[in-house]
Amino acid sequence: METGSTGDREPRSRGWREQDDGVSARGLVDAAFRMLDGVSGEGMSVEELAALAAGLGRLQAKSDWLLCRVAQWAEDAAPGIDAGEMLRQATGLAARDTRKVTRVTEHLPDMPEVEERFASGDMTLGHAAVMADAAEKLDPEVVDSSAELMEMATRMPVDLFRRRTRAWTARQVLQAGTDILEHQRKCRRGSVWTDRLNGMRVFRFEMDPVSAGLVEETIDVRYHKLRMADAGADQNPNEVRTTEQRLADAFFEIVTGRDASTHLPLPDTAAGGGRAVSPAMMVVKVDLAELDGVNPTGQVEVIGAGPVPREVLRTLSPDTELVSTIFSGPGRVLWMGRKTRLANAPQRLAVAVRDGGCFECGMPMHRCQLHHAQEWRRDRGRTDVDNLVAVCPRHHRWIADQNLVVRRVGNGWQAQPRDGP
Repeated sequence: METGSTGDREPRSRGWREQDDGVSARGLVDAAFRMLDGVSGEGMSVEELAALAAGLGRLQAKSDWLLCRVAQWAEDAAPGIDAGEMLRQATGLAARDTRKVTRVTEHLPDMPEVEERFASGDMTLGHAAVMADAAEKLDPEVVDSSAELMEMATRMPVDLFRRRTRAWTARQVLQAGTDILEHQRKCRRGSVWTDRLNGMRVFRFEMDPVSAGLVEETIDVRYHKLRMADAGADQNPNEVRTTEQRLADAFFEIVTGRDASTHLPLPDTAAGGGRAVSPAMMVVKVDLAELDGVNPTGQVEVIGAGPVPREVLRTLSPDTELVSTIFSGPGRVLWMGRKTRLANAPQRLAVAVRDGGCFECGMPMHRCQLHHAQEWRRDRGRTDVDNLVAVCPRHHRWIADQNLVVRRVGNGWQAQPRDGP
């Protein structure tokens, strides 16, 4: 991956081109490989392996940062070169991965704090790409100087960080007076075409996050019904659908009201011509001051989609159900104590408004379960709203398998090793 001379131009990083002792860049990479060959995790505890994984993660981030520098050096050495294609040919990475590298490379000069953390291994390529996406919608300096974003990038995995950063970006855009939702709705589009290789019809739609959230939840509900049907004891294993097949079947059944396998009307539509699925529920979080007019600039947020302009309230139908949720004071409905283990609907709604989705990965609320932070049996925990946390099925199992306890940390939740049995 050595690059040639750039003439009279001073190279961006002399250390990568040639070290003072004459060691070439390729020699440094080869030496690093030889050092890594000596790494072994045999005999390590789980905690030690986790620490090793964290170290390798920092090493991966450093390597990705160097790929970004290589892309920049290539453009310096040969103006007009397609740096992404050069990386794809040289590394074997997928085109979308090299596009991520070049996009981050483009924005790093305007975000020195992000680059410093990226270069030190404290921020992954994925986190830097999320920051670059935000910089495309806002002033890069605003993104780079945000202590909130930097703190989230330090403690959150990329998928959760992406969701939280999109919400943060939407808030900044709204505060600047830009109606991003209206712009997104104007940019909606759909297309249908035929794949000439296999004759399959392909549907593609792009829409604003509020509309997309309703569509996603509707499809997801139908998908899980199909998944439960596939899990039946008498089901032929050869007839169990893949994830992609279930998604396609869920889309077909919602649009047509017919069974995807037989094309006959679904049972719930055959008799009375009713709907095959119930309308999805959109949860809108609104400051009370916004509703009563005391503060017309209060926050309006669609759970799962993020902050939206207050004008979205005007789109609600006249029969929309309004629910008030009190976050302080022991309301009878939200504090159930030891009377019952299962949370009720008002508690689930309150947790949705507070958490917005899985505390660990940001999975949408309609895919989440409610977990007792102080566990029901083990800790004699209570079914109170302040002891319930939203968690996806995967991380619910992870908490149990790793013997973790979920604790309130600041305005969020964090899984920590359990002290004692």
